[in-house]
This record gives sequence, structure tokens and C-alpha cells, in this order.
Amino acid sequence: LKTSDLHLDTENPRTDVGRKITEGGVVKELLKEDVLTLSKDIAENGFLAASTLMVIEENKNQVVIDGNRRLLAVQILQNPEIIKKSISKKEFEQIQKFSGNLNEDLSELSGVLYPNRKKAEKEMAKMHLAGIAVKSWKLIRQCRYFQKRINEEKDLSIDTLAELLGINKSRVKKNIKTYQLYRIAKDKFSKTVLKGRF
Repeated sequence: LKTSDLHLDTENPRTDVGRKITEGGVVKELLKEDVLTLSKDIAENGFLAASTLMVIEENKNQVVIDGNRRLLAVQILQNPEIIKKSISKKEFEQIQKFSGNLNEDLSELSGVLYPNRKKAEKEMAKMHLAGIAVKSWKLIRQCRYFQKRINEEKDLSIDTLAELLGINKSRVKKNIKTYQLYRIAKDKFSKTVLKGRF
């Protein structure tokens, strides 16, 4: 797939925002996930041949729903200016150096094109919820993901979601309860803090 045609996922579970954001917002969030280290590694050791992106067609765009860190790491090497305002001057100079010494053609990346988000979810779940081969999402992100799926599809039961993703239903139930408790605690804390300031 042409790297220039690929877009970051604005619904990426790796972000801590918990809602759809702009691609620029995704860049800022992913910079917290060691993307610069990954960029340097790709520059020094090459892009892993077995590192396949999961891509869907969405709104006439090719959106990477798995592999956003890898895609951004490559985009940074191709054009360090995209993160210039988000990192220190020293970090930017290092990235420019790595970008200038890049010996690999990264104009195309290996990817699997899925017809839609749902078709790709089971494989994504195996990687990110079980932590197989890829860094797992943080617990709160996993919990938010399950809650979001249940909220989006009113007819989707916990049992069906667990079956769809190929994971234990007790885990889905526990994570949804955890997320609901987290939201209650967060809302109560926010109100208490704000009340004390006025």
C-alpha cells in the first residue's frame, strides 16, 4: 500500500481521549507511545518485513486501524516537520538526522485491506487485548473499548461481543463494570475539585 495514501485512525484506542479526534490529535497522543523510539529503530534497522498493517476503506480513505504507531513512525521519518511543534528542539534534530540517513524506501508498506472495521476486530482483539505480539492497550482503554462497542450497537449482547472478539465473556463483563465505575469516580472527582475552587 502507498504510504502517502494511508491515514491514521481517528478512533484509535491507543489515545486517551476516548472519542473521535483529528489526525493531528492522534499524532499528539501517539507521541506518548514511544513513536520516536520506533522511528529511530526503523531508521537504524529497517521496517520489519513481517509488520503488516490492518487497513480499512472508510469515507473513501485507507485508514490504518492497526499499526498506527508504525505508520506514524514512518511518516515522521519521511517528513519530520509534522511533529516539529510537538517535540523538543533536540529531539527534532535527532529525528532529522535519522530521516536524512534513511536507506530504506518506505513509500510502500505491507498491509491487509479489510472490508470494514468489524471484520478486522477479531484479529485486533487477539493482538491488543491478549497482548500477543503487540503491546497491549492499557486497561482503561480496553474497558472503554468494550463499553463503546456495547453503546454503539444496542442489540449487541456481551455474549455476542465476546464471541465476535474470541475472548472470555467474563472478561468483557468485568471490563465494562470497571469502566462504568471509572466514569462514576471520575465524574464525582471532577465535580468535587471544581466545587472546591469556587
